[in-house]
Amino acid sequence: MKKIFLSIILFALFGTIFAQNEIDALRFSQMYYGGSARFVATGSSFGALGGDLSTLSTNPAGLSIYRKGELSISPSMVANKYDATFNGNSTSTTPKYGFHFDNIGCAIAFADDSEYSDWKGFSIGFAYNRTNDYTSYTNIEGTNEKGSMLDYFMYNSDNTYPTDLDEYVSWPAYQTYLVDTVSSDLVYTNPLWWNLPEGEEYPQYGQLQKKTIDKRGGAGEYAFSLGANYNDLIYFGATVGIESFYYEENTKFTESDFVDSVGLQSFNYNENLRSNGSGANLKLGIILRPLDFIRIGGAIHTPTFYTITDNYSTSMNAYWDASSDDPYAYNHTSGSSNYESNQYRAVYQLTTPMRLIADVGLVIGTFALISAEYEFVDYASMRLNSSDYNFSDENTVIRDAFKSTHNLRAGAELRFGPLCLRGGYAIYDNPYKSSLGRTDAVRTQISGGLGIVTGNIYIDFAYVQSIQNDSYFLYNGYTDEPNPELNYTGGKGMVTVGVKF
Repeated sequence: MKKIFLSIILFALFGTIFAQNEIDALRFSQMYYGGSARFVATGSSFGALGGDLSTLSTNPAGLSIYRKGELSISPSMVANKYDATFNGNSTSTTPKYGFHFDNIGCAIAFADDSEYSDWKGFSIGFAYNRTNDYTSYTNIEGTNEKGSMLDYFMYNSDNTYPTDLDEYVSWPAYQTYLVDTVSSDLVYTNPLWWNLPEGEEYPQYGQLQKKTIDKRGGAGEYAFSLGANYNDLIYFGATVGIESFYYEENTKFTESDFVDSVGLQSFNYNENLRSNGSGANLKLGIILRPLDFIRIGGAIHTPTFYTITDNYSTSMNAYWDASSDDPYAYNHTSGSSNYESNQYRAVYQLTTPMRLIADVGLVIGTFALISAEYEFVDYASMRLNSSDYNFSDENTVIRDAFKSTHNLRAGAELRFGPLCLRGGYAIYDNPYKSSLGRTDAVRTQISGGLGIVTGNIYIDFAYVQSIQNDSYFLYNGYTDEPNPELNYTGGKGMVTVGVKF
């Protein structure tokens, strides 16, 4: 029973890119905080130190550190790729590039240095901070001796009348003659099983499988924040965050080099998904300065309540080499058979997890800063919903497939007159439960940079390298299929230009 349940989870998570499932909930809930070059270079860990517009999205109390106004802009260039290993065959792709703005913002400070007031200042701020990047390209290729996507089409069709087949998976396979019924009991077959050579009990697998995955898009937050400084001892902050994202994924799956007896040369299955969403959350933060050189902070982020719109379509092409003695030939002619689905549009809601953050920062004179940050996120608390469907099955899988994570970020800055040197490290915990049998999907980030300050104008540079290993399931969890391992490598270079006033 446990093995059957695991197969159901794997299929639900990784069967197709069809939207409104558990993997979409995870994708749009994860955050890898971007922002200014200074913030990114120090591991995105500046929550307790503040004085940076990026902290409006982590610990908004950092806004109340400001004693002057600030305006900054941070363009960035990303280069992401996935290398794949499938059945012993390794494929590498060239990076996919993208140009973005990681941070644009402004802070205005109203300082009060009067000895008669315990409130030493108030600040208001606005910033756009990028929180995730989806741009990547993946190429998977290898020979499969254990199964075929044709089996997935076949099993997915069983016990269903042809007119009731799923329009985006099973019906295209039926229309291109890749599956067909063999009895009144609604049991389906495919060319691998229909055309078994005499005396053979199981199909002759060994066909070449290829899959390309082309992704683009990103997520960001528009942060509207207020901060207050009480006696230079306690700093308060609040942010109303307006979240938005755009995601596009186009995949092409191909099987070819079938044995001659099958009568099938190759087929393609293409999926196209476009998602965009917007939502809102509230962030509350506090920083304590018990001593001049130490700052201790914390923040709580409410869930983000997203409304998401998906547009999804599929197409399928099969290429045949039929012969007159082929028992399957009555269903097709030599040549090709094609099908393209209608576009499916859906609107639904996603509630992301609450986030809890704890920060600590050390200020060592005027020549060094050290910061560290801990973040708790429970991905099992994600929920999907809509007005016409309650997502009970999907939400059950969320509870069973995901877990709480503990993310750590740390960084340091050294100052040598107008020159600053920075470095940082971050580790984002694996969101999947170990029972899924996946590669430990931990993401690590190593960053560094430098800054130059001249009067009220500064320019900062940063580079961050991200690494993550993960499992990928080509199309189902029905059988003991070989599945690829993916190695993600992402690089981001950026610059921030700012002025204090």
